[in-house]
This record gives sequence, C-alpha cells and structure tokens, in this order.
Amino acid sequence: PLTPIPGSPPSLLNPPTGCRFHPRCAFAEKVEGGLCSTERPLLEVLEGRGSACHLTPEQKQELFADFAATPHN
Repeated sequence: PLTPIPGSPPSLLNPPTGCRFHPRCAFAEKVEGGLCSTERPLLEVLEGRGSACHLTPEQKQELFADFAATPHN
C-alpha cells in the first residue's frame, strides 16, 4: 500500500534543489554528504520497481522491511 508523504508538494515553478522529495522525506538524513539536498538521484529499476533515491540498496531493504512490518491504517 502507498503511504502519503507529510507536507505539501513542492512548487513546480521553483522546485527544491536535489531530490524533489528531500524537504519532507523521513529518510533524507540517513544519506551521507547531504546528497538529497544537492544532487538529483538517478532512476534505478530493480525487480520491476523504479526508485530515484540516494539511499543504498542495503538501506532501502532495511528501512522498507521495517516499514512493511509496521501496521498502517
């Protein structure tokens, strides 16, 4: 299931630098070097799913395994 991201979508006329989601992403602080705020991530497709994120594959697996185990309403 999709979980909404808190906050408001960024301005299309004046988008944030780097990843467009970093101002409201709960995982941005887990990326070393502040890449989320300075560098736009490349799209990667793994197992038929696309992701444009600076998290390492190991971080994604760990974070989203924890997320999947947590009940959501």
